Amino acid sequence: ILDASGSMKLPLGKKTRWATALDVLNDVVAKLPDDFNVGLRVYGHREASTSPKACTDSQLVLPLAKLNRAAILAAANGLKPRGETPLVYSVLQTASDLKTARAGTVIVITDGEESCKGDPPAAVKQLQASGVDVTLNVVGFTLTDKKVRGQLTTFAEATGGRYYAAQSGEALARAVLMAAVEKFSYAIFDVSGRQVASGEAGASPEELPPGDYKIAVNAGGEEVTAGPVTV
Repeated sequence: ILDASGSMKLPLGKKTRWATALDVLNDVVAKLPDDFNVGLRVYGHREASTSPKACTDSQLVLPLAKLNRAAILAAANGLKPRGETPLVYSVLQTASDLKTARAGTVIVITDGEESCKGDPPAAVKQLQASGVDVTLNVVGFTLTDKKVRGQLTTFAEATGGRYYAAQSGEALARAVLMAAVEKFSYAIFDVSGRQVASGEAGASPEELPPGDYKIAVNAGGEEVTAGPVTV
């Protein structure tokens, strides 16, 4: 789900948030595995904020199907950010979007909070009652409000998903890849740079002696490092 609300027109460096998001989408789509099934839903792109339809302005522009990179990019590039942020309403529509698959991971890229009085706890219950197993990952793009980030984190985690923060285009690309690729490899290094462990996320936990470590994670061909991490 891609945020095309009016705030995406705001500048970010030498570009706008929207132009940056499109660049990131191009980069991320190129790195997704060929066997992925992908769809694209967008909100805020058709109705102005003053429109009575602004809070239901959510459209499945590309139904779930085998990954078609050209179609995804063409659909996104034909849009212009305009209206409100019906984030919760859009997430609720994904139960229908994923009906044939019966399950799926939904990634929401948003630069703002819900602006249409959507109720996340109620939405979680509706999703659970739909019979479709929806896992929600939210990527907060340039979001700095701690309260909003906390609300979106709670929303995502209630479905078994996660919240990812991204303040730049580079960080956005990393976050979306991490959210999209459920299994990814990792390596752990000690302070001298020696690799002390490796594996795949989600497997049995590694037991390490106390100390400082650097962690390198590979998702979709993109390496993300963190550290030092003290254990």
